[in-house]
Amino acid sequence: MTRLTDYLPGPRASSHRSGRLVGALCLVVCLLLASGCVTDAGSEAPDSGDVVQVGQSLPAFSVTLSDGTSVSDLSLRGRAAVIVFFHTTCRDCQRELPELQAVYDELQPQACFVCISRAEPAADVSAYWSDHNLTLPYSAQTDRVVYNLFARHTIPRVYVADAGGTVRACFVEQVDTDSLRHLLRSM
Repeated sequence: MTRLTDYLPGPRASSHRSGRLVGALCLVVCLLLASGCVTDAGSEAPDSGDVVQVGQSLPAFSVTLSDGTSVSDLSLRGRAAVIVFFHTTCRDCQRELPELQAVYDELQPQACFVCISRAEPAADVSAYWSDHNLTLPYSAQTDRVVYNLFARHTIPRVYVADAGGTVRACFVEQVDTDSLRHLLRSM
């Protein structure tokens, strides 16, 4: 049987030494997994991560939704828009998506909702939507091209734009659904 101590240099390590090594490896893996959905590796800068800020226009973008419909910054003009960036393995996203679903169910005629995955295969997003009874329109993006037009790091990230395409609010990590509802009703 091969053991971890077989790969360590020098004489066989004591069980205390190998236990500490295994513990340290577990800690590193847990930290990497915990930080994966909120902040990208290497982006520990104190900035907000925003590329698009409140008061600016939506960047030029276009995505295809799961039903084949195309949505772009231009097609969103004419009514309020809620653009959600997420990844289904992100715990913060998992917490916020049902809350956003409730707002969508209540206010969808007043606002256009578009959920855009950050570097996630369509099959994974589709399975998650099905497993969690979500009906929010989504676009699975296998890369970060569209996301990078809006931000550098941190999800979930929710942008609210008015009928003219100007960003009026941005929620990062946690969505204040009462504020979101109030904002959408006032647009």
